[in-house]
Order: sequence, then C-alpha cells, then structure tokens
Amino acid sequence: MRNKANKYSPERVWDALDMGGMNTPNVECLMTKALALLPEEVVDFVAKNVAILSESDSGSGAYWSFEHFFLKKKKGFVLLNADLWKKSKEQIAFTVAHEVAHAYLGHNAATYEEVGEKISLENEIEADKQAIKWLSDEFDSKKLLKLASYLGKC
Repeated sequence: MRNKANKYSPERVWDALDMGGMNTPNVECLMTKALALLPEEVVDFVAKNVAILSESDSGSGAYWSFEHFFLKKKKGFVLLNADLWKKSKEQIAFTVAHEVAHAYLGHNAATYEEVGEKISLENEIEADKQAIKWLSDEFDSKKLLKLASYLGKC
C-alpha cells in the first residue's frame, strides 16, 4: 500500500508547482494527481527545477514569452503529448514519472546522434526502472512493466 507519509496530496503538488495556468485545467488536474503519486523529494525537485507543459488538446496553439514565463527559473522542462490525458491512470502516471525520472537522474536532452544509441537506450531503461520504483506501491508491478517500453530492449 502507498506510504502517504512521504507523499504530497494533489493540492500540495498544485501549490508546490505554481503552474499558473500554463496548461488547461483538466491537464493540470491529471498532472498533479500523477505527480502526487511520486515521493515528496521528487515533487520538490520538480517544483524547483522542471516545468511540465502539455500540448494543447484543443487544437489551438500557445505562446509564452520568457520575460514573464516561470521557465526561465528552471533547469529544463517536460513536454507531454495532449493524447496522454485520454489514457488510463496508470499510463498517465507512468509517462509523467518516466519523463520526470530523466530530469531527476540528470539525463540530458541530447539526441541519439549526440550521445549515441547505447547511452540513449541506457537512459530510457534507467528512467523506466525509476518510474516503476516510484509507482510500485500504487500500481500492480506487472501493469507497470507492460508500460515500460524500453525494459524489453535490454
């Protein structure tokens, strides 16, 4: 069972992230619920270092200026596909955890050509393993392994 002592509630995640309406309300709700499944120190890391953004699901675009955008205070960002929010709770949580794991583990955003396919695959496998570790108290491990698309390539 989930250890609630070291987890934020979705409301506390919302306050910690201070997303300021950068995503649609539905996306921000699902995103904060997914992040609330992660350990408190991970949410703290994300709040300080990472902006999480999602593509618009309305088909319209968006523009943010770095002069007033909180991203300038962050070390990086995670961009999530709008289709993610139509998937299962497990898929949303795993995808968010996997992408956050890249930042938390210090992976860079280099392309395969820049770091080589072996290093890129190792980073993906490491992110899958970390996501499973973080979420294993909340979801069935077999379901998480099915979502871990890179672990089958070891």
